[in-house]
Amino acid sequence: MKKILLLLCLIPILLPAQISDKELKLIGLTLQKNNGIVLKSAASDKLPDSTYTYRNDVLFRMLGLTYNGDGLIVLAQGYTHFNYADLIPFKMECAYAREGDLLISEAVTYMKPYSDNVWYPYARNVVYANKNDINVIDRLYYPDSHGGWELNQLSAAVEYNEKGNPTVMEDSISSTNNSLRVVQRTTVAYDESDRIAEYNTFLLNDKGEWAAYEHIEIAYNQHGYIENHYQYTDAGQPLFAYLREVLYDERGNPVSDTKKILDGKDYLIVTSDTYRHVYPSADAVARIQPGNSSVIYPNPSTDFVTVLLHDANQADIALYTMSGNLVAQQTIGNQSAISVRSLPEGIYLLIVKTEKRQDVHKLIVK
Repeated sequence: MKKILLLLCLIPILLPAQISDKELKLIGLTLQKNNGIVLKSAASDKLPDSTYTYRNDVLFRMLGLTYNGDGLIVLAQGYTHFNYADLIPFKMECAYAREGDLLISEAVTYMKPYSDNVWYPYARNVVYANKNDINVIDRLYYPDSHGGWELNQLSAAVEYNEKGNPTVMEDSISSTNNSLRVVQRTTVAYDESDRIAEYNTFLLNDKGEWAAYEHIEIAYNQHGYIENHYQYTDAGQPLFAYLREVLYDERGNPVSDTKKILDGKDYLIVTSDTYRHVYPSADAVARIQPGNSSVIYPNPSTDFVTVLLHDANQADIALYTMSGNLVAQQTIGNQSAISVRSLPEGIYLLIVKTEKRQDVHKLIVK
């Protein structure tokens, strides 16, 4: 099951659209949302407003998250590695709509890879999910040379079971003459709770036949899936296997994602990601004093400080030492996380400026 993933692990965005019954039967690949890292809990007031991803103890990605009333992400903005270079600014804007039993999501990702302060479009992902949160159509677009979007990959269900869940999917990629070419076929099995329990993926061989390529088994706990077992084959012969384990906190949000490859009889760790979530306290908004437009927490801070705006969607912030030296400045959304890990211990002034007013916070870094 080879998918081109967006930088945020495919957090979906929804956009109103029209889709026919015939289009639902188009070629493609169905995925289940729980098969990715999803920063969504049962209670929207317990969602993290920030999350940080570390790889080998090095910060790989930091996000400030904004949700709608249903607890779905509408904006994710922060910094990420791109091709393992320096951290660069990026954001993902999300929108949602319903059409019958389908939930339609669209995620558009932008980056600032240069110093020109321009957001460049990176990718657009449109997903149609059924009532069981299983994707029946998944389209991936990349920017074209005319300022629009060019379809790069289409995944869609071609067969369903009696409960309306896809059992056979085909995956297509863009080809010559603006056409799509089928390259992959996947069969899906479900458990008693209608969750995906098994994938079997097939690729076209030189004879035009479907040859077994990948087998995935998924185990679940009360928060979602806990591990995936993968096995790759060539002409029916096993090539290698690996295991993916995900651990969760008490709110159901992932705190680690570890991948292990089978070496003989033992699984050896190849990568391990750590997710650090910042949960706003119940009185975070209440702590905004009259006349102020923002609050910061935690304070004192050792790793990151979150800036929460009260009556604005964005602000310009500047961080100064007590002697007046500028340490950092940037534009943020209404909930954003700022790294202070590299700063020496001490007291700083954090200035938050919106269109209406300006706040000055005393920030303690430990």
